[in-house]
Amino acid sequence: LGVGDIENKTLFTQAITVNDEALTDVKEVQTGADFIAVLKEDGTVWTAGNSANGRLGRTVTDNSPATKFGQVEGITDVIQISAGDSYLVMLKADGTVYGVGLNTYGQLGTENTTQYGVPTKANIENVTKIATLWASTIFQKNDGSLYSVGYNDYGQLATGTTANNVKIKPINVDGVLNFGTTSSTLYVLKEDGLYAAGYNGQGSLSIGTTDTSKHTTLTKCLDVHRNSITDVKYMQDGNSGNTMSIILNDGTVIMTGNNADYQQLGANSTVNNFTSVFEDYLEISDRQVILKETQEKDLSVTYNCNLNLINRELNNLDLEWHTSDESVASISDGKITANGIVYG
Repeated sequence: LGVGDIENKTLFTQAITVNDEALTDVKEVQTGADFIAVLKEDGTVWTAGNSANGRLGRTVTDNSPATKFGQVEGITDVIQISAGDSYLVMLKADGTVYGVGLNTYGQLGTENTTQYGVPTKANIENVTKIATLWASTIFQKNDGSLYSVGYNDYGQLATGTTANNVKIKPINVDGVLNFGTTSSTLYVLKEDGLYAAGYNGQGSLSIGTTDTSKHTTLTKCLDVHRNSITDVKYMQDGNSGNTMSIILNDGTVIMTGNNADYQQLGANSTVNNFTSVFEDYLEISDRQVILKETQEKDLSVTYNCNLNLINRELNNLDLEWHTSDESVASISDGKITANGIVYG
């Protein structure tokens, strides 16, 4: 956490630097395996946590955990960072990419498997965006093309095979508007919709199934109505398990993937069902009403948008009300009236 000790925290606590100063002017935060990296507004990168494999990119005595944030050595002018499981990649303003940490599958883009404790340049130029998976890295160049490198057991590199790539290879896709990642899945947004490749064991691809086959090429994602997903404002990237979150242009959130552990999709269910993307729902104020004959009661209906935390009361004139037995109760414009009791 970079708060100066190794105690668990039950309340938000100020992060501090090795100079015992508050960590401020932060532009971006990324979390990896037991470490945190932050990008500051001045283009410097600061890290805290587990220093094994050189993932912090700075000198830490005896590989001990760094309880305070310190500056990554030898790199400035950084405009984006992305943290994988035990490594960190950093994109500079000049389009070059540097990495530190574990490199078992070549995920740093150095086209070897040597781990590095100081920022080391990847073998790629003219990069405008980066994103990490568990041990894979995706690069986008200034012409919009995508490249991938690293671990590929589920086909997440979208190169048509499940072979790991130590060498950076192009992804056969054009017209890329944006892209995002989870631990084992790559998502690519095009004009005609969202596509994904990689792991689908928990519905991560949002194709309507949870098959365990490995999807090595980009497959079109669908929402719960089996429509293409096009109106995307933001999608997450990073080593975030097997759950994907997307913000649409209207501010709503859709999610897919693992929902069985803690209902993390906010979908009123623990089942990884059809595409695993949640829907909004209507909630009535009183599900059970007890009235004496001729008594009346007003009802209200709320439109609940789940993770958007929006509860909007609807105008009763916008709703169509029905009763199963007029002799017992009638309902109109949100007002229920008791008419009598039917026996037998």
